[in-house]
Amino acid sequence: MGGMMREEEIKIKLNISRDNNLQFLRLVCALMVWVSHSFAICYQPEPIVGRGYNVGSYGSLGVFGFFTISGYLITLSYLRLDSLKHFFWNRFLRIAPALWMAVVLGVLLAYVATPVGDRFSDFLAHPDVWHYIIGNGTLLNINYSAIRNGFYLNRFDVINGPLWTLPLEVRMYIFVSVLGVLSILENKSFSLLLIVLSFLGADCFYNSILYKIVEPSSHQAVYPLLYFLSGMFFALRKIHLKKSWFILSLAVAVFAVIRPINLLAQVICTAYVFYYVSFRGNILRSVFNKIGDYSYGIYVYAFPIQQFSYHMLKSYFNISADPVGLMAVSGVMILGVSCLSWHYIEEPALKLKNWTGRRVNQPAPATKKTQQKMYT
Repeated sequence: MGGMMREEEIKIKLNISRDNNLQFLRLVCALMVWVSHSFAICYQPEPIVGRGYNVGSYGSLGVFGFFTISGYLITLSYLRLDSLKHFFWNRFLRIAPALWMAVVLGVLLAYVATPVGDRFSDFLAHPDVWHYIIGNGTLLNINYSAIRNGFYLNRFDVINGPLWTLPLEVRMYIFVSVLGVLSILENKSFSLLLIVLSFLGADCFYNSILYKIVEPSSHQAVYPLLYFLSGMFFALRKIHLKKSWFILSLAVAVFAVIRPINLLAQVICTAYVFYYVSFRGNILRSVFNKIGDYSYGIYVYAFPIQQFSYHMLKSYFNISADPVGLMAVSGVMILGVSCLSWHYIEEPALKLKNWTGRRVNQPAPATKKTQQKMYT
């Protein structure tokens, strides 16, 4: 496979213990998106967060964290596998099963919340239902609109807003695979240079007049791209985890939430905070790494459940929920569905990775000394 590193380099690069905080951090990012949408659905502004330089919500920060972690892990995943087929098969198994269930769940909840007194069979026969299922299930045509006026009492006529990031995520997979096939990832110096140039190019686009005149959907792609590139950079170059750098980066990142700052400074510092927290310290890692990875499930299931909860409270009880109340009502359902999804859908699907006869460039067992050397 083009773009594969030499075996010795792979062993050095992948000599990384799973004993890290990545799973915990992904969960925090998913919860930030959930909290942010609770305020939006209830028509209330989020406390503290400003409106400058795209840090307009806690949900934005959560998405930035997801793409930073994804850039790091996806790059290492490509380098670890022996073929393009295995790389995309693994990505498919991680994305598709829960996505399909989220699409089905959204349709079912929209049916219950619709004012139209259709039988379920008649509801399914409507073209809008299948446009939603096929467009979102394939990620080829993301459709947010509620079907047949579902959630008609809510502010947003949307079934599952967070799905907008998944096509971008898939494009990042393609970007990594192209760099690999062209043997660019194999050349560490050249790949890092290309990432830096892409980083600067995205920033120039953000600050140019083109940003204001191109398709608005392109605006959303700039920020995830920058954070994904940051994660790729961390994967390809050993970055020292220094407490002084972390404190400085954290200060800049927190300030960026409240006041507008330079975009590059915001991205670099925020991404470094995510990276530092992922590998420094022990944030209940022994617990979170054992119970399962519920973050993706929370991310794709939460919004339709929140919309449904708000609609039911208003429809049946004439209650306009506040953000805390909505989080309390929807939280139990979201966590329950996410747990079931991980244990009975996502985790079993991931066990099919070996179905294609996958061969992995396995690293030598990481010792405490080598781990400490890499992350200090």
